[in-house]
Amino acid sequence: MTPRPLSRRHLLRTGLLTVPAAGLLTACGSNGSSTGTDPDGNAAVQVSDDADNPFGVDAAADLDVVIFDGGYGSEYADFHQQLYSAKFPEATVDGSAIQELTQTLQPRFVSGDVPDVIDNSGANRLEMTALIAENQLASLQPLLDAPSIDDPDTPVRDLLIPGVIEEGTFGSDVYALNYVATVYGVWYSRSLFEEKGWEYPRTWDEMLDLCREARSEGIYGWTYGGTNAADYLGRVIMHLAAKNGGVEALARIDNLEPEAWRQDSVLAALEAVYRLNAEDLMLPGSDGLEHTQAQTEWVLGEALFYASGSWIENEMAGITPDGFDMVVAPVPNLTDDDQLDFSAIQVSAGEQFIVPAHADNVPGALEYLRIMLSTEGAQKFSELTGAPTVVRGALDGASDGSTALASINEAMENASETRLYYQYANWYPDLREVSGPQLGNLLTGRVTPEEFADAMQEAADRVAADDSIEKFTRE
Repeated sequence: MTPRPLSRRHLLRTGLLTVPAAGLLTACGSNGSSTGTDPDGNAAVQVSDDADNPFGVDAAADLDVVIFDGGYGSEYADFHQQLYSAKFPEATVDGSAIQELTQTLQPRFVSGDVPDVIDNSGANRLEMTALIAENQLASLQPLLDAPSIDDPDTPVRDLLIPGVIEEGTFGSDVYALNYVATVYGVWYSRSLFEEKGWEYPRTWDEMLDLCREARSEGIYGWTYGGTNAADYLGRVIMHLAAKNGGVEALARIDNLEPEAWRQDSVLAALEAVYRLNAEDLMLPGSDGLEHTQAQTEWVLGEALFYASGSWIENEMAGITPDGFDMVVAPVPNLTDDDQLDFSAIQVSAGEQFIVPAHADNVPGALEYLRIMLSTEGAQKFSELTGAPTVVRGALDGASDGSTALASINEAMENASETRLYYQYANWYPDLREVSGPQLGNLLTGRVTPEEFADAMQEAADRVAADDSIEKFTRE
């Protein structure tokens, strides 16, 4: 197949030549059922009856894998690549781990020399909507239809926890495999709370009361990485709004509805987090910290709480003091009369794997993803990172002594609602470019909650009125 590189004009227009601004993140769509097509409109990789090699992988074809070197590290990828090499010993597997995906991979898309598999994660990830618009991604429908490695009678799609296919769907096809079952919540030290006799707050008023008490003992309530991860606290805002107003409050934002950012639940959530800075409960200087610096301050006891996902234990390995016993809990409710109860917590599929349509070894890329979804591949990932994957039952309740993983499993089991996700920032880069700076302004008191909401609503209205921007909807 002749490579079809991305045009420089399109890259400039869609932002692939710039670093994406920080925002309030995630992605989703609707489930597709087609077998998928390649960029030329032909049928995608066909799934055969050969359960051992359903994609017809050339055993001697090399495989190029690029992994995001973030909170989960890259050791798990080394293991997955070893599994692939054991199956296809004639093939050379070239694995690399990077952090600046856009800057590193954009020239390869321009030239047509693309990797076979990309872990498209991190703040500087590739823009999915731009890649899809230019027909640069392969459909993953063949992967979903293929027999699973552990049970050939079970297709891969039936291995996945709810929401994975939807979150990897853009328009009518599936272009991403989100591999990690990421729990997003509020992290704290269980041992510190036991020492002080504190209970985790169930409402935001209780949260503020506890932060004030801690402040009197020389401990700040919260910290965050203002230079690159303010969106972690942005997620807290969205969870507060969803708990108070129901998940439909977030759907209205994603669907670009008029006045969505001025809903009562959204304004109340903005005000709640705004109080942390207004009442001197935020660690001073947080706006100038990178996320790992803020996390270091947290594990060293300078702040009680930190908002993050289930990668944090692995990301802080070697820095977290012994006996810290980090655990995750849901974002508290705004009030006692919220629509969702306290146990509601976001469980989303993260760590987005994609296959370039013009890769040299698309069948091998799909097989690599199938190997990742095997019990052996999934269990090893959790063993090395302390985080669960999207493979149903792969852990069977195991925690290996990790307080973090045990609390993740408990939160997932107890959750009355897990759909506290939102996708406006992934669907509409123009909104992310506004939300990032405005969130920083809100957290430092440079804008009020009302001013933040006004700025976001004005940006959303501009996107809604722009017929050149493809629109997405959700329920």
